[in-house]
Amino acid sequence: MTPQPPRPEPAHLVDHFNDLTAEAGRVVALVREWDDDDSGTTDQSEFRIALPVLDLVVSREEADALFDWLLAESRRLAHNAYVERYHEYKRAQKEWIETPLAERGPKPTAPPPLPEPTAEIDHWVLFRMLAGREDGVDVASREAEARERLATYASESRHATAEGSAFWSRDVDGRAQNRHALRKRDGASKGIRPVAEVPPAPGSNG
Repeated sequence: MTPQPPRPEPAHLVDHFNDLTAEAGRVVALVREWDDDDSGTTDQSEFRIALPVLDLVVSREEADALFDWLLAESRRLAHNAYVERYHEYKRAQKEWIETPLAERGPKPTAPPPLPEPTAEIDHWVLFRMLAGREDGVDVASREAEARERLATYASESRHATAEGSAFWSRDVDGRAQNRHALRKRDGASKGIRPVAEVPPAPGSNG
């Protein structure tokens, strides 16, 4: 069982990946706000619709290609994390076997198997993949800051009104003017809760 090497980003999508990296905090804030079933994940349709609302204008084909790459990368990271846990378990097991019986502690437990792959990406895995593209970024610290910012926003937004927001409803080539119509056009089945303005996450260019 070996780790999988990183997959190169498609050359024609690099600029779009750079834009997503700059907006990592807002991307996660938006897909979390639209997570009506509280699954903690986003699918291809939700991801595609989020992009124009964030002023990231790409074609449907490009949006789906971005998501497909990120989905495959999230599966690679999950696989490699499992491989690391498994190898650590095997090392611990070997040490346990070689330890005199009278000195042995509890027998090491094998890690649970990887869950079946799905067509969705965990919100914070998505954040870490995007934020981690920048050289020298402390992804753990940036994630902690983003989580704190979102927690503060969630608390404050209970008292906010939908009409007071200008952030999520920018008109980008007319595609984000009406979010409900946009979802209907793209075949999304869930409605969108109105949200109040969320400031850019620390480290973003927004």
